[in-house]
Amino acid sequence: MTRSPLLWAELRRDEVAAARDAGAVVVIPVGAIEQHGPHLPLNTDISDAWAVATRLSASCDDPPVLVAPPVPWGVSHYHHVFPGTLSLTVESLSALLLDLCRSVATNGFTRIVLLNGHGGNAATIETVATRANVEGIDVFPITYWHLVPETMAELAAHDGGHIGHAGEMETSLQLHLQPDLVDRAALEQPLGRPMEEVALVPGIYWPPRVREEAPDGVYGLAHEGTAEKGERLLAAVVERLTELLRGRLA
Repeated sequence: MTRSPLLWAELRRDEVAAARDAGAVVVIPVGAIEQHGPHLPLNTDISDAWAVATRLSASCDDPPVLVAPPVPWGVSHYHHVFPGTLSLTVESLSALLLDLCRSVATNGFTRIVLLNGHGGNAATIETVATRANVEGIDVFPITYWHLVPETMAELAAHDGGHIGHAGEMETSLQLHLQPDLVDRAALEQPLGRPMEEVALVPGIYWPPRVREEAPDGVYGLAHEGTAEKGERLLAAVVERLTELLRGRLA
């Protein structure tokens, strides 16, 4: 039976202590507030990460999963070419997340997951995890779509298995999670740029040039997104994370 998620901010202090004593894993969702084309809301990335975290908490009780308040801002400076983006520097995000991890550890929790919903945060959260690990704090940086490459290859076939940006998969997730915030009229005609034209070479960092690469702010084919694909991706990610928490990350 699905339960309500265990949310740090809604607990009383003794309930946090009980979660600690039960061996709970703390998940900190990290995202971004940035443009997502003409059709998706600015909170897409943190909405997706929050959905993964809360569904994981509601479905997994061994171990318990305690969801910390989300960190909605990320490293998004390259999206300032469009209105709406709120960005942190790498240094600011790193300092914020490291302080949060230290604070969680001070409360006695021994496993922390930085659950990332924005590609531009990936390098930063990995650095934060490394610094925390040096201090003896077990922090695991996880970018959710990387957990399920086979599912991504199937569901994001039009985007070559890539997450893109506001493309097939992010549009699918938002059609499932926040359908009232999606401008469906914008999806009635082809929207976005094929990923084979903009996909990066693995292992090489390529500074994003959004206006040049994706004039409408969309990497991938947004009009190929469906709510059903979003639901399936979310379920696959939660299932895989549950396996990891009971296995490699135990």
